[in-house]
Amino acid sequence: MIIKAREEPLELRMWRVLLSRMRLSENDISYYHSLDKGFQGELQFDYLIRNLRSDILILNDLLFKHNHTIFQIDSLLITGDSIFLIEVKNYDGDYYIEGEKWYPLTTTEIKREVKNPLLQLKRTETMFLQLLHHLGFSSITSTVKSQLVFVNPNFFLYHAPLQFPIIFPTQIQRFINNLDDIRSKKKIKDIHHKLSNELVSIHLKNSPYNRLPQYNYEQLKKGIPCKKCSTFINEFNHSILICQQCGFHEKTSAAVLRCIEEYALLFPDHRFTTTAIYDWCNIVPTYSIRKILTRHFKLMRQGKSSYYV
Repeated sequence: MIIKAREEPLELRMWRVLLSRMRLSENDISYYHSLDKGFQGELQFDYLIRNLRSDILILNDLLFKHNHTIFQIDSLLITGDSIFLIEVKNYDGDYYIEGEKWYPLTTTEIKREVKNPLLQLKRTETMFLQLLHHLGFSSITSTVKSQLVFVNPNFFLYHAPLQFPIIFPTQIQRFINNLDDIRSKKKIKDIHHKLSNELVSIHLKNSPYNRLPQYNYEQLKKGIPCKKCSTFINEFNHSILICQQCGFHEKTSAAVLRCIEEYALLFPDHRFTTTAIYDWCNIVPTYSIRKILTRHFKLMRQGKSSYYV
C-alpha cells in the first residue's frame, strides 16, 4: 500500500524549465542530468516493487528536518517485522572500492573519487533513528534495516565486502520475494500505521537547499517550447500548435496552460495577467490568451490591475 507517492522534485522541474529557456554552464547541465538520472532511478525502483502486497506500507521521497539537519529518504518499506530504509542509486558502469573510497573504473590512470553512498546511507539511518526516538517510536528502532539498492543493470562494483548492506540489480527480485515472505508471516500493526501517518505529517514538501542558477525574467527566452523536443514553436496555427522540428501536435490551450505552469514555477510571486502570459508565450494572440485564462482561472477585477487566480 502506497502511503506517500513519489513526486517529481520541485528543483528538478525548475531546472527542466530553465534548461529550455536560458544558457546554462556545463556544470549546471551536468548537475541537472545528475538530478534527473537519480529521479529516473527512483522511478525504476518504484516500478520494480509495484507488485508488492497491499499490507506493506510504502512511503516514498521523504524529507525531514531534525536537530537542525535536513535529511532525505528515497523509500521506506514498512512490514510487520522490519522497516527497510532504502537508498536508491542509478550508477552506470563499473566501480571499485579502496578502503572507504569509491572510484569509477576507467582506462586512464587518473583516479576520480565519487561520494561513498554507504556513508550517506549511514548518515540517513542515524538521523532516522534519532527521529524515531524523538517521535516516541523507540520500541521499533531495532527493526530498521538500511539497504543501498543499485537499479541500473549496467552497474558493477568490484571489491565489495559481503557484509555491506547492498542490493545489486540481479538481487532486487530476491529482495522483493523476501519482503513478501515477511509479509505473510507477520502482519502490520497499529504502531506501523501510526508511524507512517506521523512521518507523512512532518514531511517537508520542499527542500530549502535547492541549487538553482541565478535567473531573472528578462534573460529567459519567451515563447512555447515543444513538449516533445523543447524546440520553440515559431508559428501560431489557431487551435493546434505544430513543432516544425519534430512535427509534434499539441492543442494551443494545453500548450499555454503548460507555459503558465512554468511561469508560476519560476515566478511564484508574479500575477497572471493577460499581458504577462501573452508576453511569456509570445506567439499566441492576446484574445486566445484571455479566452484560456477566463476558462481555467478566476478573474480578480481591480480596474487596470485585474489578474487571474
